[in-house]
Amino acid sequence: MAHRMLKEHNKIIEKAVISNDGRVVKYIGDSVFAEFESSDNACKAGLKIQDNLKQRNSLSKKDERIHIRLGVHTGEAIREEGDLFGNDINIASRIENIAQPDSVFI
Repeated sequence: MAHRMLKEHNKIIEKAVISNDGRVVKYIGDSVFAEFESSDNACKAGLKIQDNLKQRNSLSKKDERIHIRLGVHTGEAIREEGDLFGNDINIASRIENIAQPDSVFI
């Protein structure tokens, strides 16, 4: 069940990222690291992900619901071999860590 839920989780996120002109940088366990050209698109994608998960969860058994936190931050990144690094990336990760489930913290 966990593997199926992870695939569904990733599909929901990927669709929202791509439809808002974003790019999935990498997967880290059940986390998805994405980048966007604009902060507006990042916020729109985050809200779309949470809306889609809310709709999905309303049709799911309690133990099969997916609850995630999203962190959005703007700034500069160091690009290296398709990955992103730097202080602003670390801040985005810290924002996500303090976000409440089913929310988007900016």
